[in-house]
Amino acid sequence: MHHLRLAHFSDIHMPPMPKPTFIELTGIRILGLTSWQLSRKKIHRLKVFRAFEKDIKCQEIDHYAFSGDLVNIASKAEIKRGTAWLKSFAPADKMSFVPGNHDAYTEDAIANILNQWHDYMSPCAQGLDILQQLGIKLDTQVPHGPFPYVRIFGRVALVGLSSAIASPPFLATGEMGEKQLKNLEKLLSHLKKEGYFRISMIHHPPLPRLTPQPRALNDVADLHKILTNTGSELIIYGHNHRNKITNITNKYGPSLCIGVASASAIATSHKPAASYNQILIDQTKKGWQVNLLKREYITEKNQFEETEVTPLGFWHLS
Repeated sequence: MHHLRLAHFSDIHMPPMPKPTFIELTGIRILGLTSWQLSRKKIHRLKVFRAFEKDIKCQEIDHYAFSGDLVNIASKAEIKRGTAWLKSFAPADKMSFVPGNHDAYTEDAIANILNQWHDYMSPCAQGLDILQQLGIKLDTQVPHGPFPYVRIFGRVALVGLSSAIASPPFLATGEMGEKQLKNLEKLLSHLKKEGYFRISMIHHPPLPRLTPQPRALNDVADLHKILTNTGSELIIYGHNHRNKITNITNKYGPSLCIGVASASAIATSHKPAASYNQILIDQTKKGWQVNLLKREYITEKNQFEETEVTPLGFWHLS
């Protein structure tokens, strides 16, 4: 039987932010830089980020799942630094990544990360075989060409989705697009039929009303319909900088949506301190037993500690 320990984290907003070039400071990037200088740099602290790196590397993790927002305004300098960090943190076969709205600040930024971070957003060999069998062709087109991808760990399938689009100023919306949604439904249905435990990873909250409309997924109703009809045992996401578990009832049983706080933030009056989740999936002859361990930043100690253990339930083989 199979055991998988998955570490899920999100919204690093890698501090400190390098200066963009003068030519990059147009439109939304000026607003983003202003936001960083006035507030965000006080929240996303280098010492918290370093404590996160130190702690997670001490854990016995089988695979890292990073649901986006590595950078802030996706300047060339930020993306270059992000590329170096990804490679130093874990090899591509050890970590799966999906982009967030900050990674996709502009269309040129999306194209850049799809090129630079491609290896962290591509299917494994077995996953590629499944996609080809289903007639799903991935490409490098902006913004959703490489998605959905799938990586297989024994009988566990991790599906990477992208909600990252270049939003207008003052918005942080996402969108999956008709093609990605259609391919997702086909993929999840196949994985269910083949008896995989399915984990879907996306940046934006995958259900209506989990975040205000200016920050929401534009086609969230279409995604919700797929998750209700086809199911995915777990859906993990970021974006809200909050820890939250929400249940979706579908014809196959429960689907759990699990949001996680930022991995680099101090606690504020309305957001928790940094944390990340370890999801423990144990396969038995009858199904899967799943537990969640939360590790949270303790300000007084400047370190992460295990603060919560949540049994997520048992999924029977059908």
